[in-house]
Amino acid sequence: MMHRHMLATLAVALLFGCAAPGVLPMKEHGAHYQTANDGKSRVYVYREKDFVGSGRGIYILADGQRIGGVNAGTYFVHVVDPGKEVTITAENSLSDADAVNRKLVTAANHSYYIRASLKTGVWDAMPYIEIVAEQEGAQAIQGLSYQTVDSAYRKTGL
Repeated sequence: MMHRHMLATLAVALLFGCAAPGVLPMKEHGAHYQTANDGKSRVYVYREKDFVGSGRGIYILADGQRIGGVNAGTYFVHVVDPGKEVTITAENSLSDADAVNRKLVTAANHSYYIRASLKTGVWDAMPYIEIVAEQEGAQAIQGLSYQTVDSAYRKTGL
């Protein structure tokens, strides 16, 4: 009986697992991102180190355009003009209807932090993002690796 359950689980993983991205192709930067006092706004998107879902990356969009992605233990920065409302989305490869959106209204020389994670579901883990307080986000990225997605993969998303 246990053997049949394992085979069924494997079959489902093979059928549905192909739709989800694996670990994203990233370029690691040797040092942390340096913030400039240039009047721009910065959106830090990060994903904490976690074994669960570590074999899967999450692509991130801003206003419908893919701006990067995160693997477990990484972060990147998206620079935007201040005073603009920006919609940040965790791309879901299985269903656009289930995409998670967060809206930010940005201010000059301010930083905003978005934590990305995966929530387990019946068939797949769903990408999830949430806005976190600046102090919490700034502290969280100190233990992470600054990495950006290979430019060949920064195509239009949803």
